[in-house]
Amino acid sequence: MPFEMPRPRTTRIRVEPSAATELSWLMVSCGHREAVIDLPPELVAGADEFWDDGWGIQPEILVLAEELGCLTGWNIDPLLSLEDRVSKARPAPRLATEDDAVRGAVTERLERLRTDSVVRRRFADLLRRTWAYAQPTLEELGRPTVERAVSRLRASLDHGVPPLEIITENHIARRDGMIQLTRAALDGAPGSAGMLVTPCYFAGSSGHVIDLPGSYSVAIGTGVTPDAAALRSDAERVAANLKLLADSTRLMILTLLDQGACGVGEVAKQVGVAQPTASVHIRQLREAGLLTPERSGNVVRYRTNTEQLQAVLDQAQQALVPGAVMAAGGSSRRSG
Repeated sequence: MPFEMPRPRTTRIRVEPSAATELSWLMVSCGHREAVIDLPPELVAGADEFWDDGWGIQPEILVLAEELGCLTGWNIDPLLSLEDRVSKARPAPRLATEDDAVRGAVTERLERLRTDSVVRRRFADLLRRTWAYAQPTLEELGRPTVERAVSRLRASLDHGVPPLEIITENHIARRDGMIQLTRAALDGAPGSAGMLVTPCYFAGSSGHVIDLPGSYSVAIGTGVTPDAAALRSDAERVAANLKLLADSTRLMILTLLDQGACGVGEVAKQVGVAQPTASVHIRQLREAGLLTPERSGNVVRYRTNTEQLQAVLDQAQQALVPGAVMAAGGSSRRSG
């Protein structure tokens, strides 16, 4: 019986996640209307005003990440501890995808970072603060989205899809002025680097192509828009709340404590569970804001926070059937 096996993936193209690319996109797009998340104003200003050449953040983050060995993968500790790393003088990056002004600016920036410890420390601090703010969103929403995209693109290559076709037709890497460089990277032309394709959550529905010293970087946005990101965030929050309520014991506890405050031992007895089990359920409900503790001496009793419980139910209805809420005269405001 004949079988068709997946073709070996070409060595001229890699598909990898890249935390460095995520960080670079954060700092390039922060404060822009199309940004997937809103950074605090001080971080937006820090990124826009760090360099005094008027160009904002450019590919220097990716050049540095490649030099430090953390261009791919989720660990960018070397980049975030930049002030402790003094690199040797290197030739100016070719950056064939950039114009002369940007190439000149990036080359000068890299030299300043190499030779000026104060600039290096300030830049590392800006990277750390930006990353610390955005990392929870990336871990919760972005990383799973990117890893699914990586698996999908790798599977396409393994099943014989031509490498150029995993890049959407309207991507900048396939437009006039870039397509020749893109083909050269794929074909292994002399002096060209292999292609690195990185699905990027914070690129939203955009992308980039950058000729780095050691790779031809093509970032593909995972299609997330600000509206889609907010919708997913709402859905994740509603799902977590509904999961918390989808337990008969916790619902019994909420009903019991709506009738009057009780301690853990009394809750365990009334609900018919062991006291340690009751303690776990009460802790989960309290952390969600659904229980209010009332202390009397050394005794703590709990009461259902009916306002918060109603808010959770309203949020679920608003997220799942907003039309029904509006028809009933409910509020259309999203809870932050």
